[in-house]
Amino acid sequence: MFWIKRAYYREGQECVEQLLRQTEAVEKTLARAQALYAAAKCAWSQSNSKLYLEYFEEVIAIARELDQTGKKILVLALADWGYRRWQESALACSRLEEAWTLGQELGDPWIIAFLLRVRGISLLDQRDYQAARSILEESIALCLKIGDMYLATFSRVDLARLNYREGDYATARSQLEQVSLFFRQVNARRPLSQALALSGEIARSEGDYSLARQYYNEALAIAQDLSNQSVICVGLSNLGVTALRLGDVSQARKLSVDALTSARETDQDWSVFGALEGLAFVAVVQNQTPRAARLFAAVDSLSKLSGIFPSDRSPADEAETEHNLAIARAQLDEATFNAAWAEGQKMTLEQAIEYALENLNSTVIASPAGVRQSPTRD
Repeated sequence: MFWIKRAYYREGQECVEQLLRQTEAVEKTLARAQALYAAAKCAWSQSNSKLYLEYFEEVIAIARELDQTGKKILVLALADWGYRRWQESALACSRLEEAWTLGQELGDPWIIAFLLRVRGISLLDQRDYQAARSILEESIALCLKIGDMYLATFSRVDLARLNYREGDYATARSQLEQVSLFFRQVNARRPLSQALALSGEIARSEGDYSLARQYYNEALAIAQDLSNQSVICVGLSNLGVTALRLGDVSQARKLSVDALTSARETDQDWSVFGALEGLAFVAVVQNQTPRAARLFAAVDSLSKLSGIFPSDRSPADEAETEHNLAIARAQLDEATFNAAWAEGQKMTLEQAIEYALENLNSTVIASPAGVRQSPTRD
């Protein structure tokens, strides 16, 4: 997995796909399943979840046909798919459990360590912090026993995220400093960008917005260099919120627009939701409160329909939403706020995006096309 560790995702995917097009590669062999697995990982790292799913479904199908020979690649594919698609709860849980059962049958220590990390991440996203901590620590201990510092460091990032969510900022910050040093030493740029972004979240939660901006800028620069579109979207959104906290409304608006424009090019709706909320925050500061209420409501409705947001949001993002939503509620009487909220709840994703991007510099914002306008006070 040279391409993945060195973050040569595009080159890796192109090389593997070229190999897969060869006549002899069409056969359903272990070699094809392994190549598809690598291509799927590269596709995910470039924010192409559609191709990721297409490749992994074929990996799983081939591996099942190979029986014992394909068991290891089957375990890896089931586990990877399960924790990346955890919002599809029934199938994700089924595949994660199957991966765990098969992994125990294999008895490979590295596979067990990998599966423990996957379980820990899933529990973390479900906010079962006590169980997640125990399993992640077990994964780290096993990684150290078999000498895999790379996988152990990934689990340490997960532990730092857990400590951050539990409010232990000092421990999380110290852990991230250590893992960032390791990732720099081994030139692991993608996980480094993730660690830096998480450090930015901690700084933002502590109110140190200048420091947060430093972390976010470095994380974004790496993501842009790697052409990781979804991470770029999140980075732009984070910088937009930080700029707003630092009093630069114009820059915040630009960054949020850039984030939303970029997010439209991905197939990952959670990137769009974050950018929409960023523009809702800008609307609050600009006293465009009905506009803000509609955007908040649209994100609330659409995210619930998708099932992927906000259960895994960072404390910094949750606090920012609560802060600005409280201001918006206070600026409008209940009837006006509720009417605007009802309008936002009816928006489709595309309607919400178009509405968020229109008339950004105006202080009077009309209701979105096709949605009945509410009375406003501004």
